[in-house]
Amino acid sequence: MLALPFTYPPLGRYFNLDVEWDRKMFDWFKKPDYSNVVKFPEQPKAVPENPYIVPPVPVPEAKIFYRIGSTDKNRVSFQMGQMEITMNKVGVQNLIEQLAVFRDQLEDEDDEQ
Repeated sequence: MLALPFTYPPLGRYFNLDVEWDRKMFDWFKKPDYSNVVKFPEQPKAVPENPYIVPPVPVPEAKIFYRIGSTDKNRVSFQMGQMEITMNKVGVQNLIEQLAVFRDQLEDEDDEQ
């Protein structure tokens, strides 16, 4: 008796039960209606008669070597690979001075190749 409203849809509708399965059951065999969908135009293919049509070339993904930016807590963020450091104003100045010391230790490079 409890399953009767689910198996007999008019009785289920009388008791305000969700018996949408009877409508969906008959829609299984219908093809979907795409009459309101705008189709994209086909891209022309390069053929010997028209060599000016060039297929799209995939753009390689850009490699990011390092990233410098400011944070919301008045800090400077420096990210290289998986490593990230955040510095305040004094830390940035110390890093600049250290890089200058190491830059001065490098030998001049000759461009003879």
